[in-house]
Amino acid sequence: FTFDVNPAANTGDGIYTVSLAAGSVADLQGLTNVVFAGTFVLDSAGPRVTSTQFNGAALPGSRILTPGPLTFQANFDEALKVFFRGRGGLRTPTAADITLVNNTTGQVFTATAVNSNLAMDQFTADFPTLSEGSYTLTLISGDGAFEDSVGNDMDGEPNGPGVDGTPSGNGSPGGNFTVNFFVDTVVPVLNPFQRVLPLGALVAKSINNAGTLHSNTDQDEFSLF
Repeated sequence: FTFDVNPAANTGDGIYTVSLAAGSVADLQGLTNVVFAGTFVLDSAGPRVTSTQFNGAALPGSRILTPGPLTFQANFDEALKVFFRGRGGLRTPTAADITLVNNTTGQVFTATAVNSNLAMDQFTADFPTLSEGSYTLTLISGDGAFEDSVGNDMDGEPNGPGVDGTPSGNGSPGGNFTVNFFVDTVVPVLNPFQRVLPLGALVAKSINNAGTLHSNTDQDEFSLF
């Protein structure tokens, strides 16, 4: 039994109910149907990043974080898709679905741990100690990465008014979420001093020390003593 639905019935995303009154159809023996009612959900929108936290706080207006480990959290407006992989168990977005790059040095950081709070629509990733530099963090939108429970890819473009570009999206599924920030310190720690021969000269040196300036007002101070 098939039927066509009037396109005017589509009023957008939401829950729809299909009803069939008793006696509407009959089989070859003349037996008619009982009352039927069923529901389905129409969802054509991708999940959006509503807010983020860096070490438990919003990204400051300066976009500057202090050196050290990073815990990043993204909050979404709907549930993310969950996969089941046999003995692999539950799979939500993994460390492969989030990237963090130090644009100053080119170093790529891999998350040491990721976690999805399905009840709160939150995703969290932990990263090792970050040194000074300019960074870009990316959540990857796509199949098997960040998508919702029906397979709509994350609507991730950072177009929102927030410092971090939230809420994300351009109204269509697809698009990675990216956020740029700096890691900076005023007084970098010098590398250990080494004695210079001859020892009687009482001379020592500290080498390969570098500072990173993220703006024309940034200052780094190296204190020798």
